[in-house]
Amino acid sequence: PSKRALQTYVPSDKNGILKSVQGDNFERLPTYHASSMLRKIGDKVERSTSLMTFAAFVWLVGDVDEVKRDAMRAREELKLRLS
Repeated sequence: PSKRALQTYVPSDKNGILKSVQGDNFERLPTYHASSMLRKIGDKVERSTSLMTFAAFVWLVGDVDEVKRDAMRAREELKLRLS
């Protein structure tokens, strides 16, 4: 196949109440296909240890190297401010 599909798990590394989010505009990624934010402002966020504690899921489709690059960007650029 010439294209690769990847579901990317975007973790949270802290516990707290979600105050704001930056970098959740995953549509900016060239291989973006779909996404789902699992937490909204005011929700309790837990440090990711299972599928349901991730902050977001992002689905990417493209060439292998592009998908890998965008998966890293999605994880690195999502910033959660917690209290």
